Amino acid sequence: PPPPTSPAPPPDGSVTAIGDSVMLDAAPNLRALIPGIDVDAAVSRHVSQGIVEIQSLAGSGTLGANLVVALGTNGTFSSGELDQIVSIAAGRHLVMVTNHCPYCSWVAGNNAVIEAGCTADRNCAVADWNTLADENPDWFGGDGVHMAIGGAGGQAYAELIARSL
Repeated sequence: PPPPTSPAPPPDGSVTAIGDSVMLDAAPNLRALIPGIDVDAAVSRHVSQGIVEIQSLAGSGTLGANLVVALGTNGTFSSGELDQIVSIAAGRHLVMVTNHCPYCSWVAGNNAVIEAGCTADRNCAVADWNTLADENPDWFGGDGVHMAIGGAGGQAYAELIARSL
């Protein structure tokens, strides 16, 4: 078979990705796969902190035409917070990444919020990381959440996001 090809860059170019430590694990893969992506990921980032960062980028005119949001591993994600993100995105293509944390009681609720509120009419696509992660437990370290930086899980994460753009 022919070698796999990288997905084409998004049509309107710029991609801003806002996330927590899980995105940080995949940052090298994201940068290699999606040319020019701006990855802004931080350890222990909560949804509210991510929203402040997205607002700041939008306010400074540096928010990309495509916005990837991977938040919720570190706490709850409300439908009101999702509405805020959609509002700040202001028509940009928005990709919401589902959460994966086997021991986090709030993750099922967060994913339900993302799946219900991220719809095509809101220019929002769901990147279902949770399902993919559940099928591949060998990608993760002992906590079942974090991956080797730049490893196989990070590559799968990056490919999932690239397909969702």
